[in-house]
Amino acid sequence: MLHGICHIASIPVRRKPDDSSEMLTQVLFGETLRILETYKQWRKVRLSFDAYVGWVDEKQFKVLSEESFNEHTNKYAVNHLLWMESSSDFRKVFLPLGASLPFAKKMSFKLDNETFNLSDEINTTAHSLKKLKKVAFSLMEAPYLWGGRTPLGIDCSGFTQLIYKTIDIPLKRDAKDQESEGIPVDLLSKSKEGDLAFFINKNDKVHHAGLILEDNKIMHACGKVRIDTIDDDGIYNKDKKSYTHKLHSIKRVLI
Repeated sequence: MLHGICHIASIPVRRKPDDSSEMLTQVLFGETLRILETYKQWRKVRLSFDAYVGWVDEKQFKVLSEESFNEHTNKYAVNHLLWMESSSDFRKVFLPLGASLPFAKKMSFKLDNETFNLSDEINTTAHSLKKLKKVAFSLMEAPYLWGGRTPLGIDCSGFTQLIYKTIDIPLKRDAKDQESEGIPVDLLSKSKEGDLAFFINKNDKVHHAGLILEDNKIMHACGKVRIDTIDDDGIYNKDKKSYTHKLHSIKRVLI
């Protein structure tokens, strides 16, 4: 089976093998994939990080050897904006939040035969609420984008997945699947900062997620990454002067 790695900032993963097809999610720099099927220049892939399946253009990833793929880990996830410069041609590559640097050593990163120098050191402190909040607040005002996982565009579950990835806690991609993870918190009054809240639509299906903060506040991607008030009924948007999301459940994944 063939494998690949994202060697640019991000790659759109589409529902169908067509540039105009819906973007389901994005692959970030350093994340790997398995190739399942081929259609013209398109490859149907399964992402290693969250097992998401979709189509990517073959021009947007680098094929990995079996040995390199097996050595890959998600040990280092970028938690602040970085760029890398190629030591051979001085080409610069932007690294978005959440990018994986599995082969990084101090201030450099090697991908196949090419070495990149990092613009800053990697902070590898894991499972920290302080670090989680710092990353979350760095995404404030990021525009909402269906399928997005970067500061240039992000959706609700992409936001929660991304911030937790930076503290080495992997989450599934969609809100309905993330809701199956973690330890249930039965009351909002018992929730803590860092817990995840999930919300249902008119059909009682989980369709939205957000990060609980202090003082009955929640950070979530709705139009943009923003902070609203949360109570037992759901999210209250002071701009609209109405509730926008109905609370379903709360989960604790940061123990």
